Amino acid sequence: MFNPDVSFEIQPPARYGRVQVALRVAILILLAMLRAPLAWIFAALYLLLPIVAALAIQGNGGRGYAPATSQGMHRVLHWWSAFLAFMSFANDRFPARSDDLAAVRFELSSTEPVDMGQALFRLVASIPEFLLVLLLGWVAGLLGVVAAICVLFSERVPETVQRFAVFYVSLQARWLAYHASLVSSHPLIDAKRWQPH
Repeated sequence: MFNPDVSFEIQPPARYGRVQVALRVAILILLAMLRAPLAWIFAALYLLLPIVAALAIQGNGGRGYAPATSQGMHRVLHWWSAFLAFMSFANDRFPARSDDLAAVRFELSSTEPVDMGQALFRLVASIPEFLLVLLLGWVAGLLGVVAAICVLFSERVPETVQRFAVFYVSLQARWLAYHASLVSSHPLIDAKRWQPH
């Protein structure tokens, strides 16, 4: 069961726009020209988030984020998750404006503050999840090609493809929130469920 400290939900559309497929292709071409495919951006987030978190925590006295910094990090991860949802056909809205973000709900519950050491340790502790999400990203990319073809012909995405895309984006969002030390509990385990009563 997923950790309840992270609440994540995507509202898929009833119909997808064919022109949005062209926008996705243009974005992928641009990223390829910049030599920054989505997998590399994800790998950069893996390395950067714990470092940025540790620096932010240090600036707040060494224990937890300052509220403004936490909100800023949350906004960045919310935008990235909405962008990934768009690119993987989990939804059909590029996050250009704040109302576009409304199609992707990404909320965090307050948790125990994380210290600098815990933030940096996530570089090592998160390696299994990083590899899992990276592998699933390749699957999502292949299914994205299937989704694009289906949208061009019928303006619809097969339900199984759409469900996998929502699962993948949700998994990545939960993991990134944990990896950035925005939540203290593991992203894939409901820690409260396993505590003795």
